[in-house]
Amino acid sequence: MKRIILVFCALLLTGYAEEITCPYIPDPPPFIDGEISEWYKIKGIEIKEENITWGKEKWAGAEDLSGTLWVGWRQECLYIAAEVIDDRFVQNMS
Repeated sequence: MKRIILVFCALLLTGYAEEITCPYIPDPPPFIDGEISEWYKIKGIEIKEENITWGKEKWAGAEDLSGTLWVGWRQECLYIAAEVIDDRFVQNMS
């Protein structure tokens, strides 16, 4: 399992039908260090098979591609964190 903090996750929300809430994050704000355990107290958005819009025919189950996305805000910032599970990492762009 790989844990990844993503700066921008809007593409993961494509096709997500439920209402998404963005809760206020009280003090202390999240520490940007790659550790997401502090996000577990906020309700996350699960990314599942029905949210896959590209490459769905190659999807082989939750261990192949799934995850959770969290969003929260403070006066000075919008925070986005994601925990992504993928069986292999492919990056063909830089």
